[in-house]
Amino acid sequence: MKILYKFLIIKLVLFAFSAASYADQAISLDLFYIERNKNKNLVQYSIFVDRETCQPIKSEAVHVFWKMLEKGQNVTEELLSHEQPAYGVYAQKKVGRDLEITLNAMKERSIAIKTSKKGNSCKANAYTSIKGNTSRLSSIYIFAKKRLFLWPVVQWIKVRGVINDMPVVEKFTVN
Repeated sequence: MKILYKFLIIKLVLFAFSAASYADQAISLDLFYIERNKNKNLVQYSIFVDRETCQPIKSEAVHVFWKMLEKGQNVTEELLSHEQPAYGVYAQKKVGRDLEITLNAMKERSIAIKTSKKGNSCKANAYTSIKGNTSRLSSIYIFAKKRLFLWPVVQWIKVRGVINDMPVVEKFTVN
């Protein structure tokens, strides 16, 4: 019994140590955000990368959470399960050293996530098609109309980005 107890203690210590070293190796980099006409809170899309190599930690490294700006500058909350269809990530796949994702609400538009290392710091950018050209994605704005006792209905979406250091915006209506 003592041998089993010692073995379990050693396993627990090794697990805790490896989990801590994993957390020490990973950093989170912001990619883009969604803002809405409802309030000032943002849906933030970020990626976990290895602090040394700047490569995604795993094939599902993109995480999504709320920046609750109406509660405070540094207040964050996880997406709730009923919010996943609107703001969640539908698919993530590793392509070489980069990732490709699609969002639940925009499955027809893929987003390429490219990571790089410059000096001692990591950098990550999201790229998608805006007005038919590959552009660095900065944000998405959603305008929704309130309905009595029902979920709001999205009227239009604006996708904002940068191409050749110039801002580019594509607005489209939602049926």
